[in-house]
Amino acid sequence: MYDFVIALGNFTNNLSSEQRNFKELISYLHQQKAVTKLYEQFGIKGYDGENITDRKLFIDSYQDYYQKGKEKDKYELFLDMYGGLEIFGFVKGKPKKQKLLNMINDGRHAFYGAFCNIVVSSDVDFIAKTNFLYDIHDVFTFVSSLEDFRNVLVKLNGYSKLKLSDLVSDVSELPEDRLIEQTENSLTYRLKSLYYGYFNIVKIVYTEHGNYWYISGENKNFLNGTLPNEFEYVTGRLISELGLDIQGKGAFDRSEIQTGDWDGRRWHSEKTVIELGSDGKLYVAFFPFEYLQKLQLSNLPENDKKGL
Repeated sequence: MYDFVIALGNFTNNLSSEQRNFKELISYLHQQKAVTKLYEQFGIKGYDGENITDRKLFIDSYQDYYQKGKEKDKYELFLDMYGGLEIFGFVKGKPKKQKLLNMINDGRHAFYGAFCNIVVSSDVDFIAKTNFLYDIHDVFTFVSSLEDFRNVLVKLNGYSKLKLSDLVSDVSELPEDRLIEQTENSLTYRLKSLYYGYFNIVKIVYTEHGNYWYISGENKNFLNGTLPNEFEYVTGRLISELGLDIQGKGAFDRSEIQTGDWDGRRWHSEKTVIELGSDGKLYVAFFPFEYLQKLQLSNLPENDKKGL
């Protein structure tokens, strides 16, 4: 501990230009058995030196250490936790590659990447640390090497050719192993493909008036809602397949969402109404005519029902 304090005491602001000292400190931390569980002295729990043993305890105590009674915003806290991965040895990079400014910049890249679907890097240390932090923050952004990304592009290219008929076929044949949630009146399944670059979850809802499908995108990261270009792309794809909607609306215009309220698009298809809408995130729903008729009827006063 004495050696560690001396090394830390010599850790000055000129490290931004004298990277050698920082590398030496990291190398020292990696080699000294006496400080391999330094995190325990600072109240960080739920980690056995190799793996997380209690996920919630580890996350809470790791965050508490960096907050230290002071509330930090998500960005500041994320960067602190990213730097701590190397200092505490949770994810050890190669000491020769470590540079203080690079570590700070990598933390920024990892934070902004958490708002995206895919992050690509050729740095194996960055990939390991980013995956570690994304896991404890429940961020499902895919972190890929350049080599793996080539395979991802091939897969995404295949998805881009899928049509509404493929989506309907997928929902019509849902195996039990894709069931992810069950409630009293609904079943939620993961779709086998990504449709229109967005939809990968379907909820089948059972009501007294009939059943309907509610299809959405599970995008579990720091991004809330849907981007304008996603509105534009999904609307354009459905217009190209189904034509103008029942109100004669076509391609998406960004002015439609300036007020935060979007009317969406609706089509009639045989005995089904297809609705593209947004409840904070894009969804496409399939309602049988009978369901909508019964729902409309149930909302009418008794006198109007008798008239009908």
